[in-house]
Amino acid sequence: MLIWRLRQALNDPFRQSASEWRTYAALSKRFQAQREHVSSNSLSPLTSIIRGVGLIVLPVGTILFGAPLLILLLFLVFWLSPVLVPLTNLIYGLAITFNVSGHIAREHQNRTYDLLGTLPPGIVGLHWTYAIGWMTDHRIYRDMALIMVVFGVISTVFGSAALFGRLGSETSTTAFWLISSASVITMIIFDQFGTQVTAALVSMIVPACTASVGSARMGAVGAFIGIQISAYLVGVLTAFVIMPAVYRWTNASDVIYAYTLPVFTLIAFVGFRELIIRLLWETLRTMLNATQAEIDALSRKRRKTP
Repeated sequence: MLIWRLRQALNDPFRQSASEWRTYAALSKRFQAQREHVSSNSLSPLTSIIRGVGLIVLPVGTILFGAPLLILLLFLVFWLSPVLVPLTNLIYGLAITFNVSGHIAREHQNRTYDLLGTLPPGIVGLHWTYAIGWMTDHRIYRDMALIMVVFGVISTVFGSAALFGRLGSETSTTAFWLISSASVITMIIFDQFGTQVTAALVSMIVPACTASVGSARMGAVGAFIGIQISAYLVGVLTAFVIMPAVYRWTNASDVIYAYTLPVFTLIAFVGFRELIIRLLWETLRTMLNATQAEIDALSRKRRKTP
């Protein structure tokens, strides 16, 4: 699927130069360790005393007051995960679209866009580099979204059976739980993947239409929010309007209703995500006047160097 290929390309941008990246990472860790060693040697006596007291007081305070608050917070997160998971994905996507589109549009304002486009990667490489560069430097946003995905998956295991409604006497509870849980978990994972890819593509497309930083950011944010709302509406309408109407019209049994509703909802949601990303991918090629070979090279699965 295109969603998966683009998601892998955006999150693993150093596949082509794995050996060089490992060297850079090793040098960065060594520099960071040296800097921490120098800073630790420059601590004043007062700072050392405060640090020692803190190492004693903070663990005790955490045990006495932090543990109950942590348990309450985890309970709220699990209970509110159906809202927090898409909300976290939305915030993550907004951060991508706002920043990447603004950075690319700023090259227009600085009159360096055409000059950078003459470099070997070309205009396509310029847009792609800004996208993967920002996402690589701000992995904390992706990590937060993935943490919420984990919470959503755990809460789904306990609550998915109640999401799709009725359970007839002829329906196996275990089978219904497995089908509904697997469908919802797959939707949660694909929603996170689709959000990231959609935000990256939108943030690369809009700056090709405008040279204003403000207009690029507003356009990218607006387009991304519209796509996200549309995807969620497709899932909701399929689960609670379209398929129930089809079942009533065909007089489907409770068994068919229970076993097929989660699957059809999953197909509609993932299919809509895949369709939108394919349209955005083709739009990116058209807007940047790129050849099919250039655009395919970005998402093609490459063999990792040893």
